[in-house]
Amino acid sequence: MKKMCLLFVFGLFVSVVAFAGEKESVIGWLSDSKCAADAVKAMSADHQGCALGCVKGGSKWALVESKTHKVIQIHNQDAVKESNVGHEVTVKGSMMGEDGLHVESIEASS
Repeated sequence: MKKMCLLFVFGLFVSVVAFAGEKESVIGWLSDSKCAADAVKAMSADHQGCALGCVKGGSKWALVESKTHKVIQIHNQDAVKESNVGHEVTVKGSMMGEDGLHVESIEASS
């Protein structure tokens, strides 16, 4: 029974690693999931206070892609630092399907 459980856990781990998205970089603006629907609003330094307040109120972090205005959910919410909000950033990570982008790093865009 223990061997079956271990094999199942190992198989699950291997499948998660195999199906994780390819690493990519996305340039955009960090916003809260509610306000991200309005790309013009979300893509400005003036939106920083609003986004921080909305996230503290329960909204989730999201990234609004600069060129396409596509909204990408942030998979690992703890990767976003308040100092990144209100600036265009480059987010490196892996797409996790419908769960969004799993962030590995966030840097200020040049």
